Amino acid sequence: MKSINTLLLAIGCILCSIALWADQLPTTGKWGDSGLRSSVPAAPEASIDGNTISIYFQDELADLTVYIMDNSGTVYQTVISSNGSDYTCDLPWIGQPGNYQILMVHGYYGYQGGSFAIE
Repeated sequence: MKSINTLLLAIGCILCSIALWADQLPTTGKWGDSGLRSSVPAAPEASIDGNTISIYFQDELADLTVYIMDNSGTVYQTVISSNGSDYTCDLPWIGQPGNYQILMVHGYYGYQGGSFAIE
């Protein structure tokens, strides 16, 4: 029994450390409205690891539109939903080196956006 607990602890530590390898994308925006009567889900968070952009949902959320843009306009667009809370959606997007912006828009709750670079 002790070895099973040790194994589970080791697996948990490995999974947590994998999430730390990705670079968090700082985002700002307007999320939620004080006038809403129901609870507002937490704003989604974005991170990048190589050519994979990950969107983390703390709470369940449907129909989030994600735009990735460069100086010429939108280069990638998709609509995603979480499959419950504590869910991460990976977007295998391959971009050329350069500067980009990410914009996450929900029709009811608001938006979050930020900038990142691919070297």
